[in-house]
Amino acid sequence: MHTIQVRPALWRVVRTDGSLAGYIEQVPVADSARFEARRLVASTRRQNTVGDFSSIDDAVLCFG
Repeated sequence: MHTIQVRPALWRVVRTDGSLAGYIEQVPVADSARFEARRLVASTRRQNTVGDFSSIDDAVLCFG
């Protein structure tokens, strides 16, 4: 998996075969930032929130 930044606080998560797995969005919280991971639902345009993480690396791992 790897990420492609599409906006300053939004990344696409792409599988090794090039298909889109979901998105990670950086959300500002008080003194820091959180990273919300959203997985795409197969054959739809819907997204399910997978979790809220303290680092983008941890957010990427949830797609593995």
